[in-house]
Amino acid sequence: MNFESLVQNIYLMAWPLIFSLAISLLCLRSHAKLRSEEILTQMRYAISISAFAIGGNILIEWLLDLKTSDPDLSWAITISMAYFTNILLGVMLLSLIDERFVSRQRVRLVWIIFLASMAALWGTMMLAPQHLRIGIGVVAVISFCNAIYFFLRQVRSSKQLARRMDEYYSTETQTFNRWIFTSSILDIIATALCVVGSIGALPPFSMSIRSSVLLRVVIVLGSVVMFVYLFVGFLNFALRYKKIDLTNDDVDLSKVDESKLDPELQTKAENWVKGQNYLLAELNADEVAAQMGVKRSELLYYTHKYHETSFREWVFQLRLEEAKKMLKNDPKMNLADVAEQTGFASKAQFVMIFTKQVGVSPERWVSTNAILKGGEEA
Repeated sequence: MNFESLVQNIYLMAWPLIFSLAISLLCLRSHAKLRSEEILTQMRYAISISAFAIGGNILIEWLLDLKTSDPDLSWAITISMAYFTNILLGVMLLSLIDERFVSRQRVRLVWIIFLASMAALWGTMMLAPQHLRIGIGVVAVISFCNAIYFFLRQVRSSKQLARRMDEYYSTETQTFNRWIFTSSILDIIATALCVVGSIGALPPFSMSIRSSVLLRVVIVLGSVVMFVYLFVGFLNFALRYKKIDLTNDDVDLSKVDESKLDPELQTKAENWVKGQNYLLAELNADEVAAQMGVKRSELLYYTHKYHETSFREWVFQLRLEEAKKMLKNDPKMNLADVAEQTGFASKAQFVMIFTKQVGVSPERWVSTNAILKGGEEA
């Protein structure tokens, strides 16, 4: 098999695979109306549209063989699709961990820069084709800078997410952050290869057609790897999303219109606590709000208004109070059993949260409490 046939076969393998991943994601259906389901839908559409864009680019390359017949046009299309995908995936991944980024003004600015770059690139191709390679190189660099910008924002937001997320969700959150981090790295690598290819076509470097085709094959294979990873990561997240509470539960009480709140909000919350529902494992704000029969925003308002803390800290406080009662009644009780009966995922997480909230380890607290109890009895 010669080099050209091998390249064509790789392209023939790549675009159907990427299209199949996109179609598979679009076929997934969700009927719940929770915030987590909205996140899943946004992710599903963003990944699918990106896959169709890159898959379509590969399909065009395969049908028209632009990589050898018109390499400049080929690179222009590749850079355009890479930039488009870069923005779509970048905004989607960043919005998952930093909702504040997704303001209309900021997203509008990102897309305006993209449209201006596309207008300049394709305008150059029609009006001054002799300068097309320079235009491709400039747009490729802009796209790469955009990818780096999203990546740096994601790193900073991931650190903030890790700090504000409770330890109960730490395992799932770390896995989720790793998925976002790796996806961003793959996107940056693909964009960097596009930059190398576009700049390598400029006169000072004059990359050969064979080298250009080989680089494009690497980009195609890299795109396949990236979308397979995104697809598998999405399915993993979809199966475990109930364990990952991604949204920030901070509430600005001054902006809440109390007249629109459920008049029985406090009563419903107190009844939920009396039923000891906080001892259930894998709780998140969406599920608790549904159990109470109130909106998520009303639940978050309740915890901040009446307990001056976040939803997560409020649940922890309830669980720890129950754990203290158990340890008072039976100081020799196994901590793993205490953790399981109070809704914690493991003994390690229980000990970590107890120590953080109370200031001493459970063992130290039990021994101190036993000494105080013995002194009272004497």
